[in-house]
Amino acid sequence: MDQDRLVLLLAAVAVMYVFASLFNWIQGALTARSVQGLMYNMRAAVEDKLHRLPAAYYRDSSRGDLLSRATNDIDNISQALNQLLTQLIMSVLMLSGSLAMMLWISPLLAAIALATVPLSTCITVLMARRSQMHYARQWTETGELNAHAEEFITGHEVIKAFGYQSRAAGVFAGSNSRLARASTKAQFSAGIVQPLMVLMSNLNYIAVAVIGALQVIGGAMTIGGIQAFIQFSRLFTQPVGQIGGLLNVIQSCAASAARVFDLLDAAEEAAAPDAAAGLPAPGGPIEFDDVTFGYPGSSPAVRNLSFRVEPGQTVAVVGHTGAGKTTVVNLLMRFYDPTSGRITIGGTDTA
Repeated sequence: MDQDRLVLLLAAVAVMYVFASLFNWIQGALTARSVQGLMYNMRAAVEDKLHRLPAAYYRDSSRGDLLSRATNDIDNISQALNQLLTQLIMSVLMLSGSLAMMLWISPLLAAIALATVPLSTCITVLMARRSQMHYARQWTETGELNAHAEEFITGHEVIKAFGYQSRAAGVFAGSNSRLARASTKAQFSAGIVQPLMVLMSNLNYIAVAVIGALQVIGGAMTIGGIQAFIQFSRLFTQPVGQIGGLLNVIQSCAASAARVFDLLDAAEEAAAPDAAAGLPAPGGPIEFDDVTFGYPGSSPAVRNLSFRVEPGQTVAVVGHTGAGKTTVVNLLMRFYDPTSGRITIGGTDTA
């Protein structure tokens, strides 16, 4: 035995392990830094968007669901990206290196090993389409559950005062049950991919072993060559299975991202003009000039309303429920803009 060469090889392997550990640490640091930087920008974008949304958006959306999008969904994206970036990069590198070695050892066996890739890809795509729907439903139900919890906690005194505890618990239990069913379906539809990938990998292993054995018998390959090829084929199929196993993470991340970007793409409140007039001191009459306004999806709450309030005058806004009393005040405060007509304060249009 060449002792000097053995020592040299062992030293080279030790150096490789040291550098591998160093690069793994660098990879983790870079991944965490880039992902958290992205999440910081996304949270900042959501917070800035919430300031530009009109009052109608908050009226039509539950606060719990908005909180879930700004917290749970973004956290889910962060966790998914931390896992995906590392494993996907490693999987692609291992696929490339293993394929290169397989082609170098035996192009015929490499072609046999690659024959299962199209089938595996079809299985992954089909299951991805199915699980995406379930994951979208899962995060929607998560938002609704958070909305119920936020309402019950905020209004616990009202719930107790009216003896609503049992009904509130029933509402929460129903939402919790729907979330559990959606999560189970999502996990099952995505989790079935990895066992199928393992099956394809084992079938590929059998085919390579049989054909390789025939080539060894015919003298076309050596036993060492077929053994090396089998090792590389296992390394080739391993990342394919890992990518299939990451399907649930990918679909969950996509569903959360869709909810966040749906919020970011929501129609914003009309921006004030660059030369917007100020109101340095209160004064002057308040006038509604033929104002009509209706909430989205409903008939007009105020139609052709005109009145004038002089400075120092006291006016009572009265009427039955739904007559538009609150709407008039909201329009005056410009929480909403009139559908038609104009509102002026001291002669200045509130718009």
